[in-house]
Amino acid sequence: MKTTQSFSHSGAIISRILYRYHIVLFVSVFLGGAAVIIFLLGQTITSSTDLTGDDPSVQTIFDQATIDSLDTLQSTDNTQPLAMPSGTRINPFVE
Repeated sequence: MKTTQSFSHSGAIISRILYRYHIVLFVSVFLGGAAVIIFLLGQTITSSTDLTGDDPSVQTIFDQATIDSLDTLQSTDNTQPLAMPSGTRINPFVE
């Protein structure tokens, strides 16, 4: 019977502590969790080994057909004006 009273008494003490400091405990846990998340994200970002994006295992090969199709594209020195369609609405947000 004495142990039952000690458990109920200690439970009441813990309850009063949690009731009195619940905001402080919540903010502490929240900020601690945010700090852990920021730390883990920082570690993930800095642990990246390939910063250049170059992968030597990927080989890019241009065959003659690809080179010919690239040559047939319009070059940048050909400066024809861009022709907008006439008589139609250009901006869809204007009535």
